[in-house]
Amino acid sequence: MGFPSNPAASDTVKPRPVIRSRFPYKSLSLLALVAIAVALVLTRPAPPPAAGEPPPLRVRVATVAQEDVTPLERVSGRLQAARQSRLRFEVGGQVERRRVEPGMQVGAGQPLLELDAADLRAAVTEARAGFSQEQTQIERDRRLLVLARDNVALQRDEVRRLESLSARELGSASQLDAARGQLLQLEAELARLQAGVDTAEARLALRRTALERAERDLARSVLKAPFAGVVNAVALETGDYVTPGGEAVTLVDPTALDFYAELRGEVARALAPGQAVTVEVDGRMLEGRILALQAEPDETTFTHAVRVRLDGAHASPGELAMAAFPLRRREAARLIPVTAVLRDEGRSYVFRVTDGRLERLPVELGLRLDSRYIVRTGPAAGQVIVARDVAALSDGQPVEIVGD
Repeated sequence: MGFPSNPAASDTVKPRPVIRSRFPYKSLSLLALVAIAVALVLTRPAPPPAAGEPPPLRVRVATVAQEDVTPLERVSGRLQAARQSRLRFEVGGQVERRRVEPGMQVGAGQPLLELDAADLRAAVTEARAGFSQEQTQIERDRRLLVLARDNVALQRDEVRRLESLSARELGSASQLDAARGQLLQLEAELARLQAGVDTAEARLALRRTALERAERDLARSVLKAPFAGVVNAVALETGDYVTPGGEAVTLVDPTALDFYAELRGEVARALAPGQAVTVEVDGRMLEGRILALQAEPDETTFTHAVRVRLDGAHASPGELAMAAFPLRRREAARLIPVTAVLRDEGRSYVFRVTDGRLERLPVELGLRLDSRYIVRTGPAAGQVIVARDVAALSDGQPVEIVGD
């Protein structure tokens, strides 16, 4: 069955309306995203190469040396005046005169301080008078002793005469008794005088000692320099009261200096009194000699005290000094640089270079000689080890030697 045609429809065709997109930039956005993705793909970094052995590390090396060496033990300290005295008064009193000040040069016997000596002078006068009085007393007793002996002899004759008369009944008994009593008194006086004369020297010695003591105390009221030197300190002022034994003046003799040190037993055993020692003072090298060396170590520190004497012409008391004490000579000692040693967990190691690789070796170190160690056990003489910058090295690491 057919449909009848519509002449109006076939003659007139209406145009379809144009629909506009609500997202005019959508296409552009998609294109931009695609461009960015392509760019990222083209510019991405290349993947890392497969892991392999790192390139050799450049190291500096040293050869283990073998030499005959005499190690030096360096010890620091201060110089002191070889002779110094802390002077004290032996008597008490008030300071009457201060004659010196710190830094003054004084001669032997020169007065430094003086005390008020009025009481001490009075004591000397009293002791001298007592001594003189004792001398006079002794002389008198000696003269009286001679007279007493004569009187006793005469009285004995009188007693014998009266005894003879009494025996013939010609004498009185009362006279005989009186004579005998008189004889006893004379003998007692004789004994007293004899004892006085016998002890005269002892009594005179006591008086002489008292006088000498008083004179010494008077002399001690003046504090004098026992030797020529420099006054280092004065502890008293005029008017101060002094008790016996109190420090008054410090005197030093700077013409000779001493360097004191405490040494380990190994060092002390290598030294001897009279041995020459080099002492460095403010860059100057001075020669000294060991004056004293303690044989037995200190019970607390287990060290030995040593004293080195120096000429004071080129140094001063109180200066810092460094003494170099020679130790026992080591024959054919193996030596390595200090910088070649690696410390790890309380042990020491070095890195030996063998066929371009490192080998970590334990090492036992001996004495240090400036920038080198003596090796007790470890690499042999002539072997090559890394000389420095060993902290980051490891066993088996490949290396390239760049210098000795």
